[in-house]
Amino acid sequence: MTAHLTPREREVLTLKANGNTNGQIAEWLTIRADSVAVILTRVYRKFGVANGVQAVAVALATGRIGVSEIAIPQRAARDSTTVVLCE
Repeated sequence: MTAHLTPREREVLTLKANGNTNGQIAEWLTIRADSVAVILTRVYRKFGVANGVQAVAVALATGRIGVSEIAIPQRAARDSTTVVLCE
């Protein structure tokens, strides 16, 4: 698989991999949630997958995102506007 991700596609997919909703990603990136959905749909098509879980799996398996970029979820309840990033 040689699908290339744009920097924005990679950024959105990484935020998704960290458990953020489209709304949270949109707020963080100051774009519309619809735009996040369009970006993710492009990623799914490029990878030939049906959903975000599969896209994250492919991205991890092919080195497009690293395990170190995914934060371990905390057990405490998160505020609905919290965006999880891994630095």
